[in-house]
Amino acid sequence: MRQATYEIQLRGALPPELLASLAGATCAEACGETLLLTHDIDQESLHQLVGRLRDLGIELLELRQTTATNSRRQSPDVP
Repeated sequence: MRQATYEIQLRGALPPELLASLAGATCAEACGETLLLTHDIDQESLHQLVGRLRDLGIELLELRQTTATNSRRQSPDVP
């Protein structure tokens, strides 16, 4: 199955235990929002992650597939 990198913008903070369960994922928090960057996950794992976020009541603001060259991870600020 094809894997990709995703940027997921969320309202509020991400529970530390959720981040710990996402191997290789990183996040940055600013202005009441979190930018979660997942590395090399497949579609099934992405859907499971979105379901977990929903179940935790975390509001999904934006989700997009990205590459290392156009990722916002070089910027420490969340828009």
